[in-house]
Order: sequence, then structure tokens, then C-alpha cells
Amino acid sequence: MHTVTIVVVFAALTVILGLIFWMLLHWRRFRYETDRLTAWQDVFGRRGGKVALLTGVIALAVLVGGLLAYQAQLATGS
Repeated sequence: MHTVTIVVVFAALTVILGLIFWMLLHWRRFRYETDRLTAWQDVFGRRGGKVALLTGVIALAVLVGGLLAYQAQLATGS
């Protein structure tokens, strides 16, 4: 079970870091935006910005859940 938890944590980290890297790659498109949603829409398109933000939030929730599950596994010793 440790292996599955570790894979889930690293997959979520990969998604989050990938989205951040993609935004940094396209810094010139949104550097003057003050609204986060508009900045994401400048990079990913109108619908893609919302999808990218939703994907990031879900990946963050999966990351937190995976880390909590890993901590619980270490605490029980299984």
C-alpha cells in the first residue's frame, strides 16, 4: 500500500508542477493581469483556464489526501 500512496503523491506533484511550469513558460502572456482566472485563461484559453484551475485544485486535494494517508500508514506501522 505504501507504493500506491507514493505513486499518487508523486503523480499529483507532477500535475501541479507541470501546470506551474507551463504558466511560467508563457509568462509574457499574462504578466500584466491582476486576476488569476484571466491569467490562466490567457495561457490555456477561455475554457482551458477553468479546466486547468480545476485540475490544479483536484491535484492539490489528491496530494493532501495522499500525504495524510501516507502519514497514517507510517503511524500504524502497516
